[in-house]
Amino acid sequence: FQMRNVYLNLWTLSAFVSGTNAAGTSINIGVSSPATHLHAPTAFVGLNSAKGNRYANVNTALSPPCAAHKAATPTKATHTLFAGSASSDEGDGDWNDLTGDFSDDILSSPAKKKILTEGSGDVATKGSEVEINYSGTLVSLDGWTADDVAECWLKNQQGLDHLVPAFLSSSIDGPKLMDEEYFNEDFVEKTLEVSNKIQRKKIVMAAKRLSKQKEEFPEGSMFDSNADRGPYKFVLGGGKVIRGMDLLVSTMKVGEKSRLICRADYGYGAEGMRKMTGEVIVPPFATLCFDIELLSAE
Repeated sequence: FQMRNVYLNLWTLSAFVSGTNAAGTSINIGVSSPATHLHAPTAFVGLNSAKGNRYANVNTALSPPCAAHKAATPTKATHTLFAGSASSDEGDGDWNDLTGDFSDDILSSPAKKKILTEGSGDVATKGSEVEINYSGTLVSLDGWTADDVAECWLKNQQGLDHLVPAFLSSSIDGPKLMDEEYFNEDFVEKTLEVSNKIQRKKIVMAAKRLSKQKEEFPEGSMFDSNADRGPYKFVLGGGKVIRGMDLLVSTMKVGEKSRLICRADYGYGAEGMRKMTGEVIVPPFATLCFDIELLSAE
């Protein structure tokens, strides 16, 4: 194993080591801080090869729950529902578009579903109280298409909507946007024809923030799970959960386990999600992966 890079982020208390084995497979091993004060730290192992990326999360018994909660014993080590990257998992087939707009191009859907285990009960309906188990992990923004960049990111950059046609004609997808050698002020000026120097700097700096975000919040990092809190209840269609989760659960049968991959506009949007202390749990523009089991619908 040849180590290439070591990353340490003191803000999120996360770290990972990146290297390559003899077969040329990239290996990432790391630990990230708790997503909320109820969760144990998350360990992850990632493999990157020509066949795509795979990440698995393991809830580890590294620390007990927050002292504000009376349970004083550490969480037992348990494997969580696997959440792979969008780029690797999408090729497995059997995905369904949840938006109603991508029936001919499901893999480009901003919110899509794959059934992991078929259910045998009734389908959840709007207004019913549902009970679920879930785990949520981050998906790499490298999977962004040019349309994703335009719809999810560029349109949220104040005063830059007029650049959408130029971005699309130049096929600026996630990897291009976050490549600092490719997406620089010279490219923005000459190829995207942005003559205003302030606008050029603004858009390049915004792209650099996304690139930095990739290091601080690695793909596969778990940001939330109900494992330590018991089943989660909410009224379907009541606006209590993110848009993507509402759409997914509304298609599920009781007993079903399904996976959701959703873009930020079906998740936590341009702001992401923070704790009351200001600590970032979900970064801005994050693509999310949820594994959800529908336990009941009444």
